[in-house]
Amino acid sequence: MRLLDLHSLNTRNRLMLLLCWGLTAIGTLSAFIVGQTRLATLTLIYGIISFALPTFLVWRQRLDKLIMYWVTLVFSVYGYLSPPTLLVYMWTFVFIVLLSLYFDFRPVILMGVANIIYSIYVVNRLDMSLIHTVTANPVRVMLSLIGIHVLVMLLLIMQSFFGQRLRSNSLLMERLSKTDALTGLFNHKMFYEYLEQTLGEMEKGLLSNVQLAVIDIDNFKQINDSYGHATGDLIVKRVADAIRSNKTSTDFVARYGGEEFAIIFRDKPIQQAFQIAENIRLELEQLHHPEIGHQPVTISIGLKQAREGMSKSELFEQADELMYAAKRLGKNRTVVG
Repeated sequence: MRLLDLHSLNTRNRLMLLLCWGLTAIGTLSAFIVGQTRLATLTLIYGIISFALPTFLVWRQRLDKLIMYWVTLVFSVYGYLSPPTLLVYMWTFVFIVLLSLYFDFRPVILMGVANIIYSIYVVNRLDMSLIHTVTANPVRVMLSLIGIHVLVMLLLIMQSFFGQRLRSNSLLMERLSKTDALTGLFNHKMFYEYLEQTLGEMEKGLLSNVQLAVIDIDNFKQINDSYGHATGDLIVKRVADAIRSNKTSTDFVARYGGEEFAIIFRDKPIQQAFQIAENIRLELEQLHHPEIGHQPVTISIGLKQAREGMSKSELFEQADELMYAAKRLGKNRTVVG
């Protein structure tokens, strides 16, 4: 599992549930090995009842924000289903550590409070002769255990809180390294990485068709010179919005350069890719910008279908040449090759 995936709550839910199933298997086998057949059966049944539905939901990417609270509830109830023992009590510390590793501080707080309540329950239900070997005062034992739980909870809350902040900062840095700050589209570097990956998939037979569209804003230098770079940036963002609103979920869009964009079409016939490109062009042709005297801004598009064995540089160069052909033919058009 790549580190990048840990930014996803769904991925962390999957990892947590795999650990839950692992704990269920370990608990069941351990109880069976020592001859506690009834405990082994109860542990297995409890694990299936507790984790089957959340596992289904997580793999369907549903209710991800609620899974952590469900896991917290399962862990909190576990100790009450069997007679209180020191082994089960020690597991309560393990549960809260597991939660702090993968989720934010809220379920850690809930688990910590549940463990404090369980500490009171354990002291009142454990064999009193065991307590008297430590101290004659059960209240002292209870307060000591509560103090330990509070300390552990505070430390894990801090760890979880700072871990969440670090994940957020790391995710922000990754996004900044992959996206264009002005438009929010992918940048030049990500475009070439994704194009290479897509062509590789086509070579392996995983994709039937790949097309590349190179888009350039017509007369953009004149807009910048006449109305300023702030207006030019606004036009670039509106073009990006038009591309984004017309693309399909499988299309990859990047801002290649200053006024140049690229779209990678996957598994589409060339006619469909051409129609999407034309939809973008026609939408912009009809859009009038008050910042430049309510004039429209047009684009020229070169659309090239990839051939087997074609490199990413060859594909881009040929699509780029088709875009320049559209410029020579009068601009505001799509040329297909």
